[in-house]
Amino acid sequence: DDSGMCGLGFFTKGGCRFERAGRDRGVSWLLERMVHRTNQKYSEEEVMQAAYDYSGQFLMKTEYREVVHHLAQCPKWHLEPCLDVMTSIIFAPTFAPEDVERGKLDAQRAAENVYREPSMVLFEHAHRTAFSGATIGEPHWPEPDELAKITAEDLHAYSRRFWNPDRVCVVVSGATQEEVQPILETLFERLPPFPPSDVVAEEAQYTGGECMIYNEDAPPTSDEKFMDRNNTHVALFFEGLPESHPDFLALGVLQSMLGGGTAFSQG
Repeated sequence: DDSGMCGLGFFTKGGCRFERAGRDRGVSWLLERMVHRTNQKYSEEEVMQAAYDYSGQFLMKTEYREVVHHLAQCPKWHLEPCLDVMTSIIFAPTFAPEDVERGKLDAQRAAENVYREPSMVLFEHAHRTAFSGATIGEPHWPEPDELAKITAEDLHAYSRRFWNPDRVCVVVSGATQEEVQPILETLFERLPPFPPSDVVAEEAQYTGGECMIYNEDAPPTSDEKFMDRNNTHVALFFEGLPESHPDFLALGVLQSMLGGGTAFSQG
């Protein structure tokens, strides 16, 4: 049935867990804000027009601090051109100087807006504390000075390391493997050679701990709710279970029963 919609996803192990202080801290945060920028095949206007024509959007996001996905949707009859745009965004970026500077402004505004969401700040401090600032505890968003230091060369190096075709998993819904595989093979054959990836995932070690923050300079009221002196935010976090654990599903059910939100989660 060619009238249906297809969901497209490119996944790779990446994100803040793998970033290195003084080298590429904040790069994944910045890349999320540059998904519609010009690449070697399509201009920014053409990427935006493609998203409009395909009745969807191109979205890049880091999940769980260690997985980066690039998602899109399109009608089935647009499957091949949509995949062409996605592979160009992922594997053939240009990172023009003006695009990088615009992306930095967007990334800085996004980081500043985080402090209007206390739950996000609590999760950030919880991860840094629970894993002693390493692996899963690496900062999710960069400090302004770290963001300012990122160059186009840093972005290219990061993309080559993490968006290496050998590390990417492609998931498509709404079409069969027989329909998708020839398209992907053709698109991947056109890519230039990529150097072998040197990414090594250090095992995350849960340490636990406590974090207490009191800012005496905070104003009595503020749009940045986490910095509002009249508000107190308290959260307790406990170590969860990996997906391979036999009690993983039971913990997810318990989490939902305890009011863990609308999405199934064991965290």
